[in-house]
Amino acid sequence: MERLVPYHVIDLPDGSPSGPLLFRWQDREASILANSPGRIVVKENPERSGQAPLHAFHAAGQAPVELFDPIIRREAARLGVDANLVRAIMYVENAQGQYGKPFEGIGAKSILPMNIRYDKWAGLGFSERDFFDATMNIRAGVTLIRRILDRLDEPTVSKVATLYNSLPKDSVSDFGARVAEVYRTRAWERKDRRD
Repeated sequence: MERLVPYHVIDLPDGSPSGPLLFRWQDREASILANSPGRIVVKENPERSGQAPLHAFHAAGQAPVELFDPIIRREAARLGVDANLVRAIMYVENAQGQYGKPFEGIGAKSILPMNIRYDKWAGLGFSERDFFDATMNIRAGVTLIRRILDRLDEPTVSKVATLYNSLPKDSVSDFGARVAEVYRTRAWERKDRRD
């Protein structure tokens, strides 16, 4: 299992990804869904901020990571993904996206705890109903992370998180930088309420 370093390049066990370069988000999505070869290049972007936005709420990010940690560990190990990468993404999705939780029952397409879109990612082998089950939701999120890792040239935490949040991106986003900062500090372990 590889260990991701927030701002440093890591080596994948099998070396670099193979297949054609995937520039368009549609090609990236199709490759991930079909689990077909492809390479995605995302540039680092030091201009992006790892700061928490004003609407972020630490307890909303920390609580699900703590609650679902046994599932995170199991699913990450099953697919050879760094569990701390999963924790960091879950933390940020919940700390910054808790406003969406009330709408899940009335048609929201992006479902917590991994804030994964069933309309886009059910093709990973999951039903719409699976996304409302925490174990299956986390399994779908980890599957998506694994498939991003398998296609990403020079993967870093910030690059993986950027694509997890927005597949069309060609450079690291604020979201990716924030996840890298959370990964570095292990913010989900803090018991205080500040973010």
